[in-house]
Amino acid sequence: MPSSWTRPVCLAGALLALSACQREGTEPVAAARDTAEPASVDTVAVREAPMPRTLSLTGSLRAEQEAEVAAGAAGRVVKVGFDRGSEVKATTVLCELDVSAAALMAAEANVAAKSASVQRDSAARECARSVQLFQAGVLSQADYDRATAQCDAAELQVAAAKARIASVARNVSDGLVRAPFGGIITERRVDPGEYVMPSSPVATLVAVDQLRLELYVPEAHVAATAVGAAVTFQVGAFPDRTFTGSVRVVGATVRPATRDVLLEVGIDNADRALRPGMFASVELSLPDVVAPVVPQKSLVVRDGSEHLYVVVNERLEERVVTIGGKRGDDVAVVRGVRVGDLVVTSPSESLHNGQAVK
Repeated sequence: MPSSWTRPVCLAGALLALSACQREGTEPVAAARDTAEPASVDTVAVREAPMPRTLSLTGSLRAEQEAEVAAGAAGRVVKVGFDRGSEVKATTVLCELDVSAAALMAAEANVAAKSASVQRDSAARECARSVQLFQAGVLSQADYDRATAQCDAAELQVAAAKARIASVARNVSDGLVRAPFGGIITERRVDPGEYVMPSSPVATLVAVDQLRLELYVPEAHVAATAVGAAVTFQVGAFPDRTFTGSVRVVGATVRPATRDVLLEVGIDNADRALRPGMFASVELSLPDVVAPVVPQKSLVVRDGSEHLYVVVNERLEERVVTIGGKRGDDVAVVRGVRVGDLVVTSPSESLHNGQAVK
């Protein structure tokens, strides 16, 4: 019996000793927290100021000029003077067609034109004699009218012959397919020996020195968008480079399905870094708006987001904020603080949420 009472007493004593040890271990930590010296920080009040705004959009680059160059006449291709990737100037001969038949027709038209001219001159002399005879009363009215009609017909034959010459000359000149503007050949569609018709595509030509960026702006921002507005954008091929342009066309209609309006931005691509078809991440400048402002140096970037330390009741309150436009050393804060809040300038890495400050 005495041994059975000893075990519970020992167990109870051990539990009491353990509880006492735990209390003794927590008291110094609490005391240290209470007696920690407040951190010394510099603060500035959030103020309001007009700040720039940008609208993030996406768009695609298009060539300023792009054409499917087609043959202007029918014929067999005898020579091709370009290849895919070739750079050509305006009026450069891209290919030549066999226009020997058209050349023969041109020669025949020239002969016919000369013959019509001779007949016209002869008819003109006959008309002059007919006028004299008619005035002298020797020639009847019917014969005079007949002679005049022949003279008019001769003039029409000369005009028709000249039109025929122009037509066949055009066929001959169309045997040389020329570039309508300067650019780069992206597709070659013919080879020597092929027979082409006037509508047959010969090459795809793209002008790349000037591009246009096409994007769509939501209907709610159309009133704030105007011709001449500045646009900056980036492309995946050059992530560290920013390109610029300005709005030159604002669409006249709103797309019913998406409630947005087309914008066209002119891009100078003299160095040809950009290519038609590239996808662009765009920042469209909007008119200034009054917003809460903090110094740039007060922001802390952590985990990919911007943070501010705000002093509330002499303690730090760390807030995740959404920033807007920048101007000089100031940054607009869209969400996270209000005008009059005290934010820490140049916060050190040792600061943390809930820390006492002075």
